[in-house]
Parts: sequence; structure tokens; C-alpha cells
Amino acid sequence: QVVTEMISRDRNHPSVLMWSLANEPESGDPEAKGYFSALANFTRLLAAGRPITYVISATYDSDQ
Repeated sequence: QVVTEMISRDRNHPSVLMWSLANEPESGDPEAKGYFSALANFTRLLAAGRPITYVISATYDSDQ
């Protein structure tokens, strides 16, 4: 719901270059990969053509 509202509200704003889906979430959790993959795919359906990103917090030895 939050992503849908964000895109609906800001899709035509001239300063929006891409959609950011998260900022340093707990991405080391095994379920996180599936969650963020589904979230990214959903966002692509709503906002085709605009890049998406999210920032992760991981050390070099735990980065996947």
C-alpha cells in the first residue's frame, strides 16, 4: 500500500528520478531476498520505465 500511494502521489514530480524502496533494511534475513524481489517486481508493474533502487547494509563477507 505504501509503494502504491508513493507512486500515485509522486509519479509526475519533476525531481523524482527513481523509486527508492528501502534504506538499509534487515536484508541478511533469508526471507528478505524473496520479499524485496516481489516488492521490486510490483513496483516495476506500477511504474514501468523508471529505475528502482534500495540501499542495503552488508559487510563484504555477508553480501549476497
